[in-house]
Amino acid sequence: MTPATERDLAGQRLLVVGASSGIGRSLAALAAKAGARVVATARRADRLDALCAEAGGQVIAHEGDARRDADCAAMVGRAVSEFGGLDAMIYAAGVSSLSPLLETDGEAWRSILGTNVIGPALTCQAALPHLLESNGRAVFLSSVSAADPRPMIVPYGASKAALDALIQGWRNEHPDIAFIRIGVGPTSTEFGSGWDRSNIAKLTEARARMGLLRVRRMTSDQCAKAILDTLTAPIWIEDIKLMPDNTRTEGDVDA
Repeated sequence: MTPATERDLAGQRLLVVGASSGIGRSLAALAAKAGARVVATARRADRLDALCAEAGGQVIAHEGDARRDADCAAMVGRAVSEFGGLDAMIYAAGVSSLSPLLETDGEAWRSILGTNVIGPALTCQAALPHLLESNGRAVFLSSVSAADPRPMIVPYGASKAALDALIQGWRNEHPDIAFIRIGVGPTSTEFGSGWDRSNIAKLTEARARMGLLRVRRMTSDQCAKAILDTLTAPIWIEDIKLMPDNTRTEGDVDA
């Protein structure tokens, strides 16, 4: 067992699920830059290939869909096969439709719950024996909307609320492992890039009424740096919330 005071990203064996874009991609890239060995998974193989080329051998691509049971097990299996074990599993995959509840069909619900709830459950299930062996950590990206689902993306908020309950359930059943929940606030990513423009306008109106519009958004790299810190901290971190710093003026430069 590695003493808590000696944790370092260099040499850690990581599985990052949902690494083709956004925070997941930043997590894989920054971890590799810090010397970690990373298996990066996602559905878009071309995006993973580009990530691997940039990372220069520290990242191994594995195409997989977290909505498929067998793929969840295969992702973990690939990391363990490549590295001989696993020090951390980071589940960064997440999807959402954009529509009012009255217009959200069963296919959308199944895709969202499959990616945001069932996928992390089965990936963690496969990873847990290896995390127990290494005194590793399981990290899940949740959302600040889990406690208050936003109009037009209620299924997404509901799925993240279910994810939060799942994480607490893992803690209750396996108190010897650090299960880390990251509540992510407004971040600039490709999330929602395919949404209908008219529905985006409705979402913006609803957010304005609720006082949720913010001048600033976080970057993927900012979030990833904070998340990776949870892997090297000499203490357990169970729940953190990442939010933009809106106290600065427009002339300030983001770190």
